[in-house]
Amino acid sequence: KSLPKQYVGLRPYPGAEIEVWEYEGPIYGDDEAPVNLHNTFTDYMTGNMKYDLMKPEQVRKMMHMTVQQYDQVKNELSLFYNKKTGHKVGKWVDDLFSRGQQEASENFWMNIEKRFKLKSRGYITEDHSRVFCGKRITMTKVDGQIWYHMSQQEDITQFLRDNNAMG
Repeated sequence: KSLPKQYVGLRPYPGAEIEVWEYEGPIYGDDEAPVNLHNTFTDYMTGNMKYDLMKPEQVRKMMHMTVQQYDQVKNELSLFYNKKTGHKVGKWVDDLFSRGQQEASENFWMNIEKRFKLKSRGYITEDHSRVFCGKRITMTKVDGQIWYHMSQQEDITQFLRDNNAMG
């Protein structure tokens, strides 16, 4: 069963003719897009692909990919865990984070890049912080122990500047 044919139109300016395109899938910002992305990602992570909803070229592409073997955490549906490697993946809308041994992490990122277009990825080290959903995550070592820190200082400072509340 495939999705019903739909169309989307755009009138670029008042008085212009409407431009119409076939709607082949959810558009970013569409009401259904977050649920569709979540379901597609979950199907990919758990290896339960619904090929009947895909176009033939999508199925052919999927056949050349490594099937993921993650379990979805029952009380947090955006978290996934690989029992074999111990690797964990979390998703917030269309942002991902992962935690695990470097080999498992590299395999995950290498495989997911074959399925989804990623804007960027990287690792948090003492010399390299990352921003995830507006939070800067840093790592330090104190007495040989690794500590991770999260800060929203940059966003809060910008918010205060934008609202003339810097004092």
